[in-house]
Amino acid sequence: MATGYRPTADLQWAERSALEHPFCARWATGQLHFQDLALYASEYEHAVTAIAAAAARVAALDPTRADFAAEKQRRVSCWRDFSRAVGWGGMAAWTYAEEPLSETLECADAWRGDDTRTVDEHLRILRAIDAMQGAVGEVMLNGLLRHYGFEEGPATEYFRLHTGTVEEPQSAINEEVNRSYWLLLDGVESLARR
Repeated sequence: MATGYRPTADLQWAERSALEHPFCARWATGQLHFQDLALYASEYEHAVTAIAAAAARVAALDPTRADFAAEKQRRVSCWRDFSRAVGWGGMAAWTYAEEPLSETLECADAWRGDDTRTVDEHLRILRAIDAMQGAVGEVMLNGLLRHYGFEEGPATEYFRLHTGTVEEPQSAINEEVNRSYWLLLDGVESLARR
């Protein structure tokens, strides 16, 4: 693989789509190796569980949102179906979701939030994540089906659930979500290019 990847930390986040990130572009065109998909699966696990944790905090603060939290938790299982399809089997050869990259931790922390966030603040972050995932999920699903030998089913369900553009007006929260996802992708891309 090529070397010399430079992180994109200096971008203006409000003007960038995650689809412009080199890792997403390579996914969309079938230029990744299967181990790159496995690396992404392992790293993004932390983001998926952070989303579920944020939704659980929402439900703890507002019990009427328990179904919302349960749906986000169900998506963790969908993510793990994809992870198994790219090689995770709980064996020693690939320790799944262990020792995440610092960029991954920063993304997960930003998305999870803490006990100081209100229900409204959590929901705004989660809406911004959904908006970002709508475009990314569609491109990743199409890439899996066209270039990586996947068929519609449990291994692609997570991406199917996250297809379609969700319109979300630009805000500081959207910028924070986009920036943190770019950082996660930067970390994955730097390892994938080794």
